[in-house]
Amino acid sequence: PAAQELEGGVRGHLDREAAGGRIRITIVQGRFGDLLAACDLVVGLAGTGNEQAAGMGKPVLTFPGRGAQFTKVFAERQKRLLGEAVCLLPREPEVVAKTALALLCDPAARERIGRCGRQRMGEPGGARKLALRIKDYLV
Repeated sequence: PAAQELEGGVRGHLDREAAGGRIRITIVQGRFGDLLAACDLVVGLAGTGNEQAAGMGKPVLTFPGRGAQFTKVFAERQKRLLGEAVCLLPREPEVVAKTALALLCDPAARERIGRCGRQRMGEPGGARKLALRIKDYLV
């Protein structure tokens, strides 16, 4: 339902029948925070994007990319930072899809992983608090 509110940025949909139900993958550009709020899990290849998703309590499935920024070493470091909130997978579509489907069918696992992400990233507003502290220090 919340994804319907994102129609302005929707690039397309991928619908599949799986696990006795319908799974819709919505591809959106922009409005990242709104999209995160509407999703059940994230397949991500981004540093801060994955961290934001984990902080919002969304399980993150990730794998090393081909580019220079999201390397295997970076992904391993992010896994150490975020713990169970990130599932570091091999770069194999079948493995990513099976893991995503298993999590989509297991609300208790998603909730447990979400709690870990919120705990690891802390309460919302940390960047603002840090900026105010720096400002107080400088002024």
